[in-house]
Amino acid sequence: MLRRVLKEHCTVTEAKDDTPALVSVKPSKELPSHSLQNPSDPDAGYDGHKGQGYQVEIMETYCDHEDKEVKSQTLNLITHIEVKPAHESDAHALLPALESTKDRGLAPKEALADSLCGSDENCRAAEAMGVEVISPTMGSPKETALLILTFQKKGRSSPVPKGMHR
Repeated sequence: MLRRVLKEHCTVTEAKDDTPALVSVKPSKELPSHSLQNPSDPDAGYDGHKGQGYQVEIMETYCDHEDKEVKSQTLNLITHIEVKPAHESDAHALLPALESTKDRGLAPKEALADSLCGSDENCRAAEAMGVEVISPTMGSPKETALLILTFQKKGRSSPVPKGMHR
């Protein structure tokens, strides 16, 4: 652990002739996000928004049926959990979750996801698995843009939720 801390958090200038070796601490902006955060927990990572530690990816089922009786009799279950160091991107979490649920016979028909998971690549790969990904688009739409919210999917009783796309 000491070698790792020295390598990741410090700059070492080798000794030359009469000059001793120098060790200086790197500025925090130069530290990689996967650097050692805590010697008692070497697998933890760092993220500027989440801080030190871990993140958890969770997939769950839900029922959006309007009939309260139907909704009350439907199971809402957690179908996938994965713990990762805080520095790993959420953008790559969707496909492993879908594969995991598919392998266990729990694959969804639709997956509501955040904007990082809604990339074209993820949507195409999910579609190949038989799953439609619904997620917000990245960025802000132009004022003159014709939004997908203007349209309805055939057979769907309400438009796509605000900020979502198909």
